This record gives sequence, C-alpha cells and structure tokens, in this order.
Amino acid sequence: MKQLFKKYEHTFFSLLLIMLDIIGISAAFLAAYAIRFHTIFPVPKGIPPLVEYVKILGPLVILFILVFERLGIYKPKSIRFTLAKLPNF
Repeated sequence: MKQLFKKYEHTFFSLLLIMLDIIGISAAFLAAYAIRFHTIFPVPKGIPPLVEYVKILGPLVILFILVFERLGIYKPKSIRFTLAKLPNF
C-alpha cells in the first residue's frame, strides 16, 4: 500500500493543490464582487448582475491555473518543498 501511495503521491498532491487553487480563486473573485458592489463604496452606474461576472469566472480560473502550472507550482520539487515545511502529525 505504501508503494502505491508513493507512486501516485505527486499526482495526488498536484490535483489537491489545483482543486484548492480553484476554490481559492473563485472565492477571491466572488468576495471582490461582494466588496465592490455591496459595501460602502458608491456604485454610480448600478450593480451589474452576478451572472455576468460568473460567466468570466471559468476562463479566469483556467488562466490562473495555466499560469501557476507554467511557474512550476505543481512540480514535484515545489510540492516536496512545501510538504517539508508542514509539521508532522
């Protein structure tokens, strides 16, 4: 079992990081919309529908994931370095 986990460790952690990045990017995008249009900031031209913003969220997430991949964030060395910083439980 340990050998199997070791074989797919990189794939597992890469997918986990990608999923967490998708959630984080989406949450940040929606929080920015909420802060901009539903707080004390004046909105002289009215509040645009959320649907219009959600339409560009998919391509935006894909763009960010591609940029992160190009920067090498999901490579095995980067993942091992990050995991080495975590405390052992």
